[in-house]
Amino acid sequence: MKRIETIHLFPKLTEELLELLQGLEASDWLKPSPINGRTVKDLVSHLIDGSLRNLSFQRDNFTDDTNVPNINSYKDLVDFIQKLNKEWMIVSRRLSPPILIDLLQYADKQFYEFLKNKNPNDKAIFSVAWAGEAESQNWFDIAREYTEKWHHQMQIRLALNKPILLNTEYTEPLYDTFMIALPHLFREFSDFENNTKIKISLTGKLNKSWVIEWKTDKWIFADSINSKIYTSIELPDDIAWIIFTNTDREKDKYTTNIKINGDKSVGLKLLELVTVMS
Repeated sequence: MKRIETIHLFPKLTEELLELLQGLEASDWLKPSPINGRTVKDLVSHLIDGSLRNLSFQRDNFTDDTNVPNINSYKDLVDFIQKLNKEWMIVSRRLSPPILIDLLQYADKQFYEFLKNKNPNDKAIFSVAWAGEAESQNWFDIAREYTEKWHHQMQIRLALNKPILLNTEYTEPLYDTFMIALPHLFREFSDFENNTKIKISLTGKLNKSWVIEWKTDKWIFADSINSKIYTSIELPDDIAWIIFTNTDREKDKYTTNIKINGDKSVGLKLLELVTVMS
């Protein structure tokens, strides 16, 4: 698996968000986001929490062992993470926007300084579970954190009717990271001859494709396309992230946006790709 470089984008994303937030009116902070029950202010608080929680656990080796449930399944893990997220957002609602902006600037700077000194090839503390990995390298965990920072900022931008950051500098590593989950996503489709290929393409500014092929008992990324594509799937890059991050959970509405050449059941499976723990 080729390493995806994202570290250099963390400060840029933070600056983009700070510039946006510093120009908001008081009422803007209370606007509803695409995530049910969460405002712009809640999502900013959540981004701060992500940086501070990671710093506390990974850099400072601090854990709060109170009220930690038994984690016996993927659902248990998701429920626990969502509980932590909600608790922080509720508490931080009493903080002012200027305080949150200061906290964001501080937390993100500290988090970036911590991440850039990690060995990218070492084993990560957390695996990227949505990609089906029980163990991940640091570079993948860092790339996952990048996708979190990017998509939550885009949810804020949607709420404020501000431009989405779709320049390829941001979206190519974003989607390269998301697409690592493709073999895991299509694992239930297994009755194929070797070298059977599925091609996934994103159209728009990015205009990029990924190909996976069946090898004996699993899907892997293809080094080249030297045989017929069983099914090709196209999706616009300005819509794909909304689907993959559960920004909109009504996935059926996007069947008109997806183009499938081949097995329709395989093609529609792409709408089930989820790259967040929710």
